[in-house]
Amino acid sequence: MFVENIHANGPNVFAHEQYVVNGAEPNTTYDVVLTISIGDPTCTNPSFAMTTASITTDATGNGSANHVFTHADAAGLRGLLLGGVWQLVEGGTPVYATGCQAVQLD
Repeated sequence: MFVENIHANGPNVFAHEQYVVNGAEPNTTYDVVLTISIGDPTCTNPSFAMTTASITTDATGNGSANHVFTHADAAGLRGLLLGGVWQLVEGGTPVYATGCQAVQLD
């Protein structure tokens, strides 16, 4: 799984995340779940999790999706250092997780 997290810092888009999966199970739908740890760039104390997208793979197991966060979505989190982990979840079961990524919000 590849996650590109772009912080646009514009008037309408706070962040744009692009998710890409290659070589996963064919013709399968996965949820992308983002777990945020507020003030914890090591991700040891998760604060909350949210489903940001669904990816349905093609016959070769490839797929992509994206999510746009608005400024309202980031209300109360601006200026904070966060830890983030992105998971692919199938039927409620995590099948892949990224490592913890530190994210400094503008």
